[in-house]
Amino acid sequence: MRRARLARLVPVALLAMLLAMPAGVLAADSVTVTGTVVRDGQPVTSVQVSVTVTGGDTIGQATTDEAGAFSVEVEAAVGSEVVVSAKGQVFTSEPDAKGCVHTEMPAGRLVATLETIPPAPLEVVMDQLVTGTVCAAQTIRPQITPPATDSAAGVRPGSTPSGGVVLVLGVLALATTGSLVLANRRR
Repeated sequence: MRRARLARLVPVALLAMLLAMPAGVLAADSVTVTGTVVRDGQPVTSVQVSVTVTGGDTIGQATTDEAGAFSVEVEAAVGSEVVVSAKGQVFTSEPDAKGCVHTEMPAGRLVATLETIPPAPLEVVMDQLVTGTVCAAQTIRPQITPPATDSAAGVRPGSTPSGGVVLVLGVLALATTGSLVLANRRR
């Protein structure tokens, strides 16, 4: 009887797992996404390129060569949307009079839908500039820590609360025991 029940559950479980998979995973193939990264119309070398397939967890990474070209292999199918992100070299300034350091990083992003396999080469334009500023922290002077004031109301430091906590725990224990006894009598 038990084996017959288990034999009926196995096909149902396999069907449930198959239906739970996204359609893109079942139909996805290994695809090579290629292209170039340009800035001001010129190819850019040594750029970190990431390719992500939307709706999946496939991420591929590469670095552009001396011609600004990249090639990344991902799992995708016709109709998949890919996001290609390019991050250039970070440029950091010397500290200014206020002790602040300024950073700049050229970046670019392209979203494309794969219409054919293999896809046509893509061109990612680095038209964004990510900037940041970090200033030196001020010196913190140590101060005296005030005494603790986080003891329970009505409880002296060093003692433990007893009356109310024990009463609540006792009531919970009696309620649990009572419900277990009633459940056993109904069987």
